Amino acid sequence: FWPAVNSQGTIQEAEAAVTGMLSAYQPLGCVMAVCAAVRHRWRHLPIEERPLMLLALRQLARLRANAPSLVAAALSAGNLPALGSSAGLERRQVEAAFGSKVAWLLVELQQLAAIERTIRTSPGAGDGRVLSQGQVDLAMALLTAQHTQQTSESLILFLAHKAAELRLASRRISAGNLPLDQTLLMFAAMGTEVFAPLANLLGLGRIKDELEDASFAITYPEKRAELEQLLGGP
Repeated sequence: FWPAVNSQGTIQEAEAAVTGMLSAYQPLGCVMAVCAAVRHRWRHLPIEERPLMLLALRQLARLRANAPSLVAAALSAGNLPALGSSAGLERRQVEAAFGSKVAWLLVELQQLAAIERTIRTSPGAGDGRVLSQGQVDLAMALLTAQHTQQTSESLILFLAHKAAELRLASRRISAGNLPLDQTLLMFAAMGTEVFAPLANLLGLGRIKDELEDASFAITYPEKRAELEQLLGGP
């Protein structure tokens, strides 16, 4: 899995990793649909963002997410919009190729991404490592405004993406390939104070742990390195 996550990995390695992690899924058409989504998104994502697809899909495969969720996760990975000219995909094309549920999930994910941008630009507490109570309250209110079974499904995908983004950032910081700045500290604070509690609310223990661990590794990289040495590895 991890060789395929390498940003220099090939699409063939990525598809092999997807096929492996979805080996228990039936019918085979499910795996083929996810691989098709991965191939499409691969062509449009910057090289450094391609690993995010595999990291998010791994989280969702462990949850036994359904096929539309997996396809939507692949088509929405990275910072590009899920739909539109930059993504090379319009809603009607998604509906024709993958079904209306996938299209609906992508619309929901774009709305959640817009909410996240609103929170990030809202007045804070002045310290990038800590969100103000106002920011936390605003985030929880906006992200849970329409809590139904359908919106919960899109929120699960959103949280899987956030866990993937935080994990990739933490690995690159640890490797010395990404400088730590206020933007990353703010993102890590959201991981700890907003995304992890939401994952807990939805009963997503594994994603909650991933969010908290990756956020800690970003905020306190030296302490995380010390812990890794004590525990004998990452």
